[in-house]
Amino acid sequence: RYWTDGMVRVSGREYNGLIDSPCYQRGTMSCLSCHAMHKPADDPRDLETWANDQLRPRMDGNHACLQCHQQMTDQVTAHTHHAADSTGSKCYNCHMPHTTYGLLKAIRSHQIDSPTVQASLNTGRPNACNQCHLDKSLAWSAHHLEQWYGISAPALDQDQQEMAASLLWMLSGNAGQRALMAWSMGWEPARQASGRDWMAPFLALLLNDPYDAVRFIANRSIRTLPGLDSVAYDFLSSRDARGGLRPYLQAWLKQPRSEFPLPVHNAAIAKIRLLQERDDYPLSLQE
Repeated sequence: RYWTDGMVRVSGREYNGLIDSPCYQRGTMSCLSCHAMHKPADDPRDLETWANDQLRPRMDGNHACLQCHQQMTDQVTAHTHHAADSTGSKCYNCHMPHTTYGLLKAIRSHQIDSPTVQASLNTGRPNACNQCHLDKSLAWSAHHLEQWYGISAPALDQDQQEMAASLLWMLSGNAGQRALMAWSMGWEPARQASGRDWMAPFLALLLNDPYDAVRFIANRSIRTLPGLDSVAYDFLSSRDARGGLRPYLQAWLKQPRSEFPLPVHNAAIAKIRLLQERDDYPLSLQE
């Protein structure tokens, strides 16, 4: 139910995350700061859109944070180091990343926090930088966090310096990490930041994952890539019957694509070793 540092890692415990947040402990934040139990009468959104997260009007953007952190209103881009209209300047993408698992997808953490590479090393939890910049290494994130925010870069091994962190978690990580990365590769903001041409072969490797949920999420993400939406695959069939890996790769090879980014290329070369190092300890995430 929790990462090793006590942060919630499954759905259904959002309140536990909230009460561990400084915005709750030293401020006035509550569930109702962002959510509404009933759709407001003047809310122009249709019922289905509102019900997805039960957010109050304007709470799906930076106003959710700026309603309290008003001093940041004119300093957003200076703080984020991202363009104003980019998803990297959305407060919650850095401070509420999708590190909670539930309902066969990734859900935003409700413990307001800041990304650190050290926390990823200590707990195995993806950090916000590498969950969006899926083609970058932990060293890349550590460098920018140190340069921009003065967060000391931790010691990293060669893989962590040279390979895309998302692929380290996807290929050698545990089932929970693999599920989060499979979902992240279907998340459009991450695709915009990382490119998507290189993702199919790695998602295809998860189509033979021992966990049904990981296979389902990987298949859902890979089918949204160009030219791959019609490949036949049944995630619940036996390994011999489900197919998927070879047909997806054949379909991917027919698509126009660019060269792999270097950290992705490095992981691709080492993929057999990384798969052999996969954390296969039985894992049950208790939603």
